[in-house]
Amino acid sequence: TQEASRIVEVALRDAFDHEVITVSAVAIGLTPAKRTPAEAALISCGGAGVRYWLDGATPTASEGHPLAAGETILVHGQNNLRGLRFVRETADATLAVTYLR
Repeated sequence: TQEASRIVEVALRDAFDHEVITVSAVAIGLTPAKRTPAEAALISCGGAGVRYWLDGATPTASEGHPLAAGETILVHGQNNLRGLRFVRETADATLAVTYLR
């Protein structure tokens, strides 16, 4: 399954940092000092759903890839990590981010 392959992939990498990000009505990205040395990030959404883009564009409450509360994504590559932007759909959300190399 997709979840099983994500777990295997995470197990093959070393976690070296983490953060919790609050996502509100203003789009926000990952903290530069934390994401810069990373090769990937495991990101879990809590509280409420968010929308995101990987290319640096600004998502809105109705545009962007949806990430529901309780879902997790694994994002690879410096360009994608640098370009990630999140915004809430209806209520503030939290993202638990683990940085991997």
